[in-house]
Amino acid sequence: MRKIFRELITVDEAIRLIMKSFDLEPNKFEEVSLFDAVGRVLAEDISSNIDVPPFDRAIVDGYAVLAQDTFNASETKPVKLKIIDRVRTGSVPRKRLMRNTAIELDTGAVIPAGADAVVPVEFTEEEDGFVKIFKRVGPGANIQFAGSDISKGEIVLRRGYRIEPKDIGVMAALGINKIKVYIKPRVALFSIGDELINPGEELVNPASIYDVNSYTLYSNIIQAGGIPIFLGIARDREDEVRDKIIKATNKADIIVSSGSSSAGYSDMIYRIIESVGESKILAHGIKSKPGKPVLIASVKSKPYFGLPGFPTSCLIAFRNFVKPVIMLKAGYDPSEVLKEVSVELKRRVRGEKGRRLFKTISLKKVDNDIVGVPLPAISGAITTLANAEGYFEVHEDIEYLSRGERVQVKLFEDVLKIPKLIVGGIFFPIIDKSISKYVGVKRNYRVKYIKMNNLAAINALLAGEIDIAVISKVDYSKDTSYEELINNKNLSVLASLERDIALVHKVGENIESLEKAIEDRLILANREKGSSIRSLVDKLLSDYARSREMDLEKLKREIPGYYSEYKTNSSAILAVLNGKADYTLAPIDRAKIYDVEYKRISNERILILTTKAKEDIPEIQEFIESLKKDIK
Repeated sequence: MRKIFRELITVDEAIRLIMKSFDLEPNKFEEVSLFDAVGRVLAEDISSNIDVPPFDRAIVDGYAVLAQDTFNASETKPVKLKIIDRVRTGSVPRKRLMRNTAIELDTGAVIPAGADAVVPVEFTEEEDGFVKIFKRVGPGANIQFAGSDISKGEIVLRRGYRIEPKDIGVMAALGINKIKVYIKPRVALFSIGDELINPGEELVNPASIYDVNSYTLYSNIIQAGGIPIFLGIARDREDEVRDKIIKATNKADIIVSSGSSSAGYSDMIYRIIESVGESKILAHGIKSKPGKPVLIASVKSKPYFGLPGFPTSCLIAFRNFVKPVIMLKAGYDPSEVLKEVSVELKRRVRGEKGRRLFKTISLKKVDNDIVGVPLPAISGAITTLANAEGYFEVHEDIEYLSRGERVQVKLFEDVLKIPKLIVGGIFFPIIDKSISKYVGVKRNYRVKYIKMNNLAAINALLAGEIDIAVISKVDYSKDTSYEELINNKNLSVLASLERDIALVHKVGENIESLEKAIEDRLILANREKGSSIRSLVDKLLSDYARSREMDLEKLKREIPGYYSEYKTNSSAILAVLNGKADYTLAPIDRAKIYDVEYKRISNERILILTTKAKEDIPEIQEFIESLKKDIK
């Protein structure tokens, strides 16, 4: 007499049982070459030990110039500058640029000392050792400044992140050739059944079928981040099945079989599992259709899943119960990686009272929407696998879903996930590290941190391009449009903090104060317009000019380097270190990273903003709570 299934459990109960019964943390890592890193999950933060680019470089073919020499240039009255040198990519400039001279540059070439802009070649014309400039350029034009892309000490990729091909280029640019990644879980796989034949062999009798599931599951295990170990086919005999299970426990972290998990083989499976030692059946039978004969067991503390033999039932059960386990062990977050799409039903679908119905569906894009047609509920139909992009659920207590109703379809194929949060604004190490700590308690939870100045960050936030803006509240700024933006009624302040600003110079230079630097006509590495440091410089210069009854604009013109526009604090500090400037103003937290001396002269208030429409979003609230703990 065949033994029917023991007490059935619900789908949700099965998932909870799996999560509480096994250690699914990715607790081992290995070091791999960048050539072998695509698709792996980082087991460490990747931070930069260098500034990228390491030098100021031209981003176009053209001529290095002093921007003020081009201010009178036009198409009808070009400016003529003497060409004193030519610098190719990969070579070091031999000459310093002087007033009314130019140096020809290739794209990517080092910007020579004295130059603060590059005129694109299409706006020039050479003639007898001179170059005619037909278009004016401003300071910083067509220059990528040292450290403007990636700053030394900046975290560029975070632990738990799934590495994509583009990330390989990022790490290569930092000089990294090996990284630590989580070890892929080993998944032992075998099929059970007298009827099964390996593809490539002849079907021996009319009752024989090819082993579909081993090949489908093998590729799905790879896609989920595991290493499949195929143990072959076990016939419907206790000794063969037991032998496969014992081999699997010695070779793998997770065990998966398909076939012969139905009621007719219940006694045999129970005897086998219980005879292995340190093993037990956790569940046999799920209140679902298809997928009822799913078996979940612990074999020597390792997860063992006995899946149905019918291909569609097997694949749906694998995605629901096994694939998340493999992903968790590989370091992925299944809820973030497994793709779902909202789909409009094109027909009525009846539910199964008391059972979770998993309904396969064929998808099609219509205009800008996705619609779907549910496929016949035939578990063994191969055409179902061929035609279905995924499946949706009809819960146990739902009688039917109407035509035109929208459902969430779980796709069979994985896709890249998008960031949960995008933070934009000034670079602030506390926030950078707080993001890492925040995502560290999650799995493959991506948060972007895009560097941009205050104005750009606020505008991006209001436009919905980012979720959180990090700006400096510049009380001393005279830019009324900026103040109006900060006080926009649609903005909400999530947190605020302060950081110190210092005058930064080379070790041993002993620049006592900004006043001394001005009086000695030292060269300033100034920040770009719209930055808080630029506003602070203007405020300090205004105070200096007023105290000495000087004209402010004349003072600015007389300060060497005032009209420079370095894009980041690191770029400005590097200009000082590289001898292109004598001093700059920068946050002390950035100055500490470099071999420089600094003297505190002011501070700035940092505001962390979002829009009122987003302030109650759970991800934003969670991140802010995490950040506040780091600020204390």
